[in-house]
Order: sequence, then C-alpha cells, then structure tokens
Amino acid sequence: MALSLNNISYGGKARKNLGTLRITENGIGWKNKQGKSISLLKDKIDHIEWITIGKGKGQLRIYTTEGSSHIYEGIPPQELAKIEETASTLFNKDVEHVNQTVSGWNWGKPEFDGAFMNFLVDGKKAFDIPLSIVEQAHHDKNDVVIGFPQDSSTSIEGAETLL
Repeated sequence: MALSLNNISYGGKARKNLGTLRITENGIGWKNKQGKSISLLKDKIDHIEWITIGKGKGQLRIYTTEGSSHIYEGIPPQELAKIEETASTLFNKDVEHVNQTVSGWNWGKPEFDGAFMNFLVDGKKAFDIPLSIVEQAHHDKNDVVIGFPQDSSTSIEGAETLL
C-alpha cells in the first residue's frame, strides 16, 4: 500500500516549488521536477498533524523524533481519509486534526515545545513557529517582535517580521 499526491509544496513556502508526495511502507518522500528530494524514514516519525489552511487546501505536518518538522501544503481535503488510512496502516500513527484559532487580535500565549514556539489561544494551538527559522527576537512591555531571515523572493517590504 502506497499513496502518491501531486502538486504538493514542501516546507510551508508559497506554491512555487511543487512536487510529488509519496507515503510508502518505508516512510515519506517528496520530490520536485528539478530533482530536489526529501526523505523521512518511518521510524523517525513522531506524530502527524492535519491543518486546514484555506478553502479547499490542507497542510500535512510530520513531526520527527529529533524535534524537527516537515510541512507539505496544497493537499486537497478529499485526500485526508486516504492519508489517515495509509498512516494508520503503514506507520501505526493517527493523524491529529488541528483547528487553528484565527479570530481576535491576540496571537496567544507562547509555549515552547522542543524546536517549536506554539501560540495557544484558549488552550488550543493557534499556530507554531519553528525556532530554526527565527533570526532574532526581542520584547518590550506588551509586544514581542520576531525577525525571520530576509527572503529575496518576496516583494513585500518588511514581510520577514511578525509583530
């Protein structure tokens, strides 16, 4: 039993880097048309999350036993049942559904979990940030500013900072 999904982006980046996601008895792999590939052996998979990220699209997050994550975006929600069945059969893992909190101006209380800073609103994860992509951070009385590396592919000035 294996599952292949086409036109999936890797890494939580904009859909500019599409490839094929394959889930097999050995693990999870992704490969784009330029030949870049990412592989994750099944014994390195800690847990799996599904997040609806927009109308008609979802995100699959694979958290590793080493504390990192692999993010695959652009997955049609109708594929979720196949993903859940495949993960259960091949990896003996359930896919946790994460409902992101998107209302209000308060981004929540930060909580650190390994290599991630999770933001919780009413005890539920609103979103998380991998600490590996944070370049700098500072706070004052009521605010925290988190800086990310400059992405030369963006045309929005200041897009690398989350206030």
